[in-house]
Amino acid sequence: MTNPVELATVSSKITLGGGEDDLPHTVKVISQKPVINLNPYSGPPNAALIDYLESYEQLAKHSGWSDEEKVNYLACYLANDTQRRYLQMVASGALSQKWPELRKGLEEWALPTDHEYELLNRIDHFRQGNLRVDEYINKMSVYCAAYKKDMTTKEMLY
Repeated sequence: MTNPVELATVSSKITLGGGEDDLPHTVKVISQKPVINLNPYSGPPNAALIDYLESYEQLAKHSGWSDEEKVNYLACYLANDTQRRYLQMVASGALSQKWPELRKGLEEWALPTDHEYELLNRIDHFRQGNLRVDEYINKMSVYCAAYKKDMTTKEMLY
């Protein structure tokens, strides 16, 4: 998987296409700070969206955005169905407009409602197969911890 965060340097002047008169306009850049380009997320709402939000947080930190700016800019970093659904949820009030709560809401949206069932199903159907015993125990521990952080050894075995 390629990293969606890309680093680019900024020149001291940026020439933009003109307005109605089609004359070029020049904008002076105040900072020589590198610009991080983050490709919009256009995939389905799943665990990849949660990973993308980590990259978005890095972009926001680098850019010096406040929590309010993170909320305001997020729609610009989503695309296609994900963006449309996000905007619908915002308009309906289903998502908070405070960053920590908004992010938590997006993470809950990204994980399927049967996520716990899927984890339990993985535990139930996980067999040693061709794995070494230590590999099997390590994988089983990871699955069990994902399902229930404080799962006892007895619960793991039965």
